[in-house]
Amino acid sequence: YAFLAIGTEHYSLALEEIGAWAVAPARHAVGLAHVAFEVPNPLAFVAAHDRLLKASIPIICGDNGISWAMRFEDPDGNEIEIYLDQRRTLDGTPLWEGRWHAFKLRNTCDLAQHTEK
Repeated sequence: YAFLAIGTEHYSLALEEIGAWAVAPARHAVGLAHVAFEVPNPLAFVAAHDRLLKASIPIICGDNGISWAMRFEDPDGNEIEIYLDQRRTLDGTPLWEGRWHAFKLRNTCDLAQHTEK
């Protein structure tokens, strides 16, 4: 991976080698794995999740360690990601120090437990 950032966000652009299993692009073509959009809080993440479910759009959710993420395809088959940065607690305390092994992973299987009532 190569992460490029503007400001204090973890990254604005992530470059990733997909691997041998990926579908090969046409000769001399470049590709795009997915486009990601950040939401500001857990409630916005759950709201986006609920809207996708209501629209019967298949989604894949996961915990990337530094973010909660959900991915789905747009009508043209392009992969879209909606994510919530999880490097800080709600009060702003840093949880991530730039090292994957130092970051405590969280479970996002039950999205409802992460929302504020």
